[in-house]
Amino acid sequence: MNSFKNSLYAFEMLCLGAASLAYGVELNAAQVSINDTVKFGAHRIFAGFGYEHVNGKWNDGWSLTFNREDFLGFAGFNSDFRNISLSVTASSAPAITSQLTAHTVDSSFFAGTTFGRGNPFLMTVRWESENDSDQVHLIEADWETDYIRKGFVIGGNFKRNHLQTGYEQIRTTPVKPDKEYFIKDSSQISIWDTRYRHSFEKTALDVQYTQLFAKSEIIGNSYRESSTKRFMYLPVKGFIHYANTHWGNESYGLDAKGILAYGKMEKNNDRFFETLAPNRLLPASVTQALSFSFLQRNYLIDADLDIAAATFGGYFNPHFNISGQTRIAPKFGLYGYYTYDELEIEKTSKTTSFIGFNADTEWWLMSLESTGLIANAGISLGRPFRNNSFGFSLEWGATQIIPLKTDIRKKWESETSEESSKTKPEGSSPSGIFKNGFATQLITTLRF
Repeated sequence: MNSFKNSLYAFEMLCLGAASLAYGVELNAAQVSINDTVKFGAHRIFAGFGYEHVNGKWNDGWSLTFNREDFLGFAGFNSDFRNISLSVTASSAPAITSQLTAHTVDSSFFAGTTFGRGNPFLMTVRWESENDSDQVHLIEADWETDYIRKGFVIGGNFKRNHLQTGYEQIRTTPVKPDKEYFIKDSSQISIWDTRYRHSFEKTALDVQYTQLFAKSEIIGNSYRESSTKRFMYLPVKGFIHYANTHWGNESYGLDAKGILAYGKMEKNNDRFFETLAPNRLLPASVTQALSFSFLQRNYLIDADLDIAAATFGGYFNPHFNISGQTRIAPKFGLYGYYTYDELEIEKTSKTTSFIGFNADTEWWLMSLESTGLIANAGISLGRPFRNNSFGFSLEWGATQIIPLKTDIRKKWESETSEESSKTKPEGSSPSGIFKNGFATQLITTLRF
């Protein structure tokens, strides 16, 4: 055992914020973790324990919330040999991931593989009606999944240049928990990621391009009286193209980012594959008594979503020593943004009758075009961790989206009527900018 080092550090993050509060959307998150690392020679053993909480809410005449609250423990090791590096991490999710990398002595070339498997709990989804007298007033469903993760990466270093590219594939299979309501999925996700870095004397240029393709079947089931019924079927697919360029260092920098995304959900006319079938949520006794009522209505939905967005701007983050090794660093950033998004939905409502069924179809189109600014400000106070000395940091930041010009177009059509409108959302004028896109965060780190 050539050398022995032990470092214990705690990391706590509290993020509080909301996006578009004027439209009833809220999001907040918190995370706390403590980790211990032991190094001896070319080997490193680590373990940790943490808690995380994520909560989102959407109000629109009813309440839709998703919640994730979990205590997570993990442990693993990393070993670096002359031409091979091996890493294995296991967590209580449960999940296990292994990485094997072969490289030259000077790391001028490297290639590696990743394999992982897990059965994590994703979230709890809760839908609640404002009308307590509704036959289906509350649905609370847990979402678990079982995944296999495979991937590889190759790259190299030449003088001040670093280039790497990698591919990863994630496949999930349905999990059926012993719950009255539950959500399961069968998904295929493919990710290509390419990165390039050139280091100058005092700055660095980073370029990244990522492509993601996903295809998934998300299913909602009810399990009651020894019978499983499907009340939701969402076959979705889509892709994302993301590009990012950054130049600078820890004191200043410029960023340019762009994203193109497309998502689609197709309806399936087969029996039991309706997008939403709320009558299947009812007990058999209620369904039999009301078998020819409005509760026999099912919904079939086609949806297309297009997103295009770009940002450009920079930040200034000077550092000042205030006493000994303790320093304070204010940060200011300003970015311009442009986005154009379009959502098109075709909804068919089918109502069962004694001799057949009636079907009504509606078309709904909404487009959003917005130009504005993203301003952020923050401050950090800390002492760097060096040579096993005590280190800490305290960071606070806030971000505000300031739309300068926003145009929302809505159009609704049916077989019997047609209505279109063009409106500006609350918050597109200077008097309302603080009602949209505001978030704040607090981060504390302790290491010794």
